[in-house]
Amino acid sequence: MNLPRLKHESLLKEKNLWQIYRASWTIPDSKFNWIAGLSSMALFGFYATTAQNVVGMHGLLMKLAEIGFSSAVSLLGFLIAGFTIFGSLTNPKLLLTMLRFQEKRSRLSYLKYNFFTLIRTFIYFLVFAAFQLIVIVVGQRDGLVSEIAIWLPSFQPLLRPLLRFTFLVSTVLWTVSFLQLKSFVFNVHHFVFTMIKFDAVEHNDQLQADKSDDQVEEESQ
Repeated sequence: MNLPRLKHESLLKEKNLWQIYRASWTIPDSKFNWIAGLSSMALFGFYATTAQNVVGMHGLLMKLAEIGFSSAVSLLGFLIAGFTIFGSLTNPKLLLTMLRFQEKRSRLSYLKYNFFTLIRTFIYFLVFAAFQLIVIVVGQRDGLVSEIAIWLPSFQPLLRPLLRFTFLVSTVLWTVSFLQLKSFVFNVHHFVFTMIKFDAVEHNDQLQADKSDDQVEEESQ
């Protein structure tokens, strides 16, 4: 059987995480993720624009930021460690087979398609952690934003709209991060079972080849 040439030249096309993220735009999210994400945006957007108790909203924002940052950093450690072990234990034959075939919708090789879906989760969590850290640093009562409001009284009318917008972004990022984590778990599960199926098919092909060789030997005798 003549196999197509491996197009390995595109493997190192992406030079940084931003380029990987841009390439992953062609990989569609599930309908559930879109519906859940847009629903959460509408729900939290309604709360952020109509809530009267902005002091309580600020307190909730800071709690979410502290919990979110510590959780994101811890999860990133586990995800990166697991991804490293996972990538190093994958059968190289399977990786080359995925490189050989192209996923129709994204027009990426199945190798990039599968790995980009996993790396995209890391990128979302990095953005999530960075945003929560910024909120913690500048959003405290005596933080940078408060100091700016003291030195620039004309900035004070913008504090409430800024708080509402920041709360909306934070809660949407929480939702997106959870949805991406859900997708990450499924993608890892799917990839692991793909490895098992690949080995099973290879095993069955070898059994069939051995059986054919035995039949040829019996006929020759």
